[in-house]
Amino acid sequence: MKYFFIIFLFCAPTCLFAYLDPGTGSLLLYAVVGSIASLVFAFRNLWYWCLERIFSGSFQTKAARLPDIVIHSEGGKYWLVFKPIVEALLAQNRAVAYVSPDKADPGLELYADTPLYVPLNPGKELATISFMNRISAKVVVSTTPNLDVYMWKRSRNVCRYVHVFHAPTGIDFYEKYSLSFYDDVLTVGPFQDAGIRYLDELRDLPRKKLWPVGCTYFDELIPEVASTHRANDTFTVLYAPSWGARSSLTRFGNGVLDALLSSGVSVIFRPHPQSSVSDAAVLAEALALCSGNPSVRIDRSRSNVQSLCDADVMVSDFSGVIADYRCLFGRPVILMDGEQSAAGYEAEDLGSFNWDIPSIRSESILCSHPGEIPSLIRSLQESPERYARSAPSPLKQSLYNFGGAGEQAANALIQILGECT
Repeated sequence: MKYFFIIFLFCAPTCLFAYLDPGTGSLLLYAVVGSIASLVFAFRNLWYWCLERIFSGSFQTKAARLPDIVIHSEGGKYWLVFKPIVEALLAQNRAVAYVSPDKADPGLELYADTPLYVPLNPGKELATISFMNRISAKVVVSTTPNLDVYMWKRSRNVCRYVHVFHAPTGIDFYEKYSLSFYDDVLTVGPFQDAGIRYLDELRDLPRKKLWPVGCTYFDELIPEVASTHRANDTFTVLYAPSWGARSSLTRFGNGVLDALLSSGVSVIFRPHPQSSVSDAAVLAEALALCSGNPSVRIDRSRSNVQSLCDADVMVSDFSGVIADYRCLFGRPVILMDGEQSAAGYEAEDLGSFNWDIPSIRSESILCSHPGEIPSLIRSLQESPERYARSAPSPLKQSLYNFGGAGEQAANALIQILGECT
């Protein structure tokens, strides 16, 4: 009987008389969620620590014998970002090291006879991160976000960490704290400066230095465009989605490709390189749809210039390739628009966001659903002047040092180096 009484105390309706007000309930909920999140982060950081210890050791000697300026690349797809900077530094007789986890990175093969240039491949991604965590240099330059947030940590033997952008986009859809712990940022336009300043002040972070440099890879693309000739004479649409949950390829599946194929136009499908990793299943379905179709050309080459040149119009979402197309060719873009969640991105703290760069939206033909694409394509075919963009792109006009950013970046790094001595 006594056991029944004990059970009754815990389960009887008397428990219903307990009252938990909404405020207290919210606090308890936040406490539980916060505790779980803290445990997840603690275990993740422990895992990262263990991995770093596994891959450390043999690289410490190399890490201690590098030039004062070290460039950290995530792989060959970013080489065009760094090449103008490397060449400008070498032209001023400045030594520079280039560290990449990608054995096929062109940056590891060039300038073999140049003693001022030190290419290094410590191993794959984890080995390279471990190498960078113990590096000794005065200035480290990278496009990689989330320094000191995830696995890549600041080395006590580095004076300044410098971020360089790999595309002329805003910071709205960077993950939170992506640039918070860099010392310097080489910005491509004023639309980046304002957001970075706002977030630093909001988070009471040290005021980092912003250097108005520009988008360095345009230095390489401009002469390539000048020497590239159109390879087709039919009306062609380039579909170049980005990757991840916000990509039109993920949101609509094959919807955009189906709409383009039903329009009877020639199609170039250029998936984002990261899609093969992050969106493997949906990309496989898209490639299967395109396979064997004579009206579709799949482009997975490193350079996008030929595809940009061959296209009369681009369909994309929030990819930085839109900026390439508008700045280099000035042709119309159909932007797969729609509400985007700001959760987990800098946009959440910026308070208001408008797809990274306001001028992209104003220069684009907005499309909320793939079903609208065929009629937009017909309008462009029948009345191309309706969407003509003969005036210079406002985005292009807003970029610093268009076509000459590499030299400006090198000058900024040399100045930063001087401040370290």
